Amino acid sequence: MNADERGFFVFYPRLSAFIRVPFENVDMDIQSLRAAIPALQHSTYLNTGTFGPLPRAVSDELAAGYVLVAEHGAFSPVVRQQIERDGYERARARVAALLNVSSDELALTRSSSDGICIVAYGLDWKPGDEVVISDQEHPSGEMPWFVLHKRYGVNVRVARVAPEPSETLRNFADAITPRTRLVFASHVCCTTGERLPVKDICALAHARNVLAAIDGSHAVGQFGVDLQKFKPDFYVTCGHKWLLGPQGTAMLFVARRHLDTLQPSWIGWGAQRECSEDLDALAYEPLDSARRYEFGTKPWPLYLGLDRAIWFIQEIGLDAIEQRVAGLAEQFKTRVAEMSGVTLLTPMAAARSCGLVSVRVPDFAGADLRDFFWNCERILVSSNEVQKRVRFSLAFFTTESELASALDALRLSANSR
Repeated sequence: MNADERGFFVFYPRLSAFIRVPFENVDMDIQSLRAAIPALQHSTYLNTGTFGPLPRAVSDELAAGYVLVAEHGAFSPVVRQQIERDGYERARARVAALLNVSSDELALTRSSSDGICIVAYGLDWKPGDEVVISDQEHPSGEMPWFVLHKRYGVNVRVARVAPEPSETLRNFADAITPRTRLVFASHVCCTTGERLPVKDICALAHARNVLAAIDGSHAVGQFGVDLQKFKPDFYVTCGHKWLLGPQGTAMLFVARRHLDTLQPSWIGWGAQRECSEDLDALAYEPLDSARRYEFGTKPWPLYLGLDRAIWFIQEIGLDAIEQRVAGLAEQFKTRVAEMSGVTLLTPMAAARSCGLVSVRVPDFAGADLRDFFWNCERILVSSNEVQKRVRFSLAFFTTESELASALDALRLSANSR
């Protein structure tokens, strides 16, 4: 433990006690953990899949960063060294360790959407080229490919996510043709919470000489993600969901072998190793790392918060998080499956799911499911009104009593007509 972390425990002694107990004793210390996350005191927070609640340690780190900027000036040597250089690169190193990749293969971005666009618009597309996506993608995982279709004549083929992983894989295999350049899929589907067989999808793509890009927005922070185990060419994720980090922080992994293949579409100060002052040369040399996809002025203190958020998650332990959430999800899904008037959309098997649980309420008579749950018991959820679907995010800090409240509200919503 370094000096900074020792200081942290002075201010958060109860969290210190929590993260030093073995997982089987987590329940007896859950209130200590929850006390370190202020938003949990004001609602039943079941919407980490949209925005995770900030631990106090993270908000304090953010505040300290902005205070330093206010006191010294944004371009002072103190701020440039402590935040723009040390803090920013410490966050990059923390992400690299989390994903088991080299820091040089990581670009720090603002959102997963940024990362997807960097990939989509950085490849050299030709009319008739194809990209394969699943039918369960977030709009940010669909729209860039639609733009490529309109702009360059790239064809978008869709692989259906099936009830069984083997069938899903066959659907991807059937969608790939000799014109396919890239396969894009989510590690965890935002619509249903299903874990896709991304290792097999990447292997399939590579066997067909096709690039593989994975959206890990709902994976990283829920369970361990080791990119060396399934070797995607590109992987995007964000800090503001399951990592409990600040909004405006995200990461893009670009395998080193593709740095010269994936051209920067947005460029500016900070992305160059050298830029010729001879305007007739029209030349610049990009950085020899994924930092070439970063440019311009950044909200530097946000990444101090990201670094602290990942440290917070790692101290609890991703194995412990996955184990606890699997138990909560099993209880919750079992009760939902027994309930009349609703349809569970998330697989029951723990190996195919996580803490994201999606339920359809076909006969809901109200205008907004999200508002309905909030008005019931101040329960924060995400909803899709067109499909009459409500999504619950079960996190490591969720309690059994909160699950009971959510089940009661779900039962009421199913009988609202």
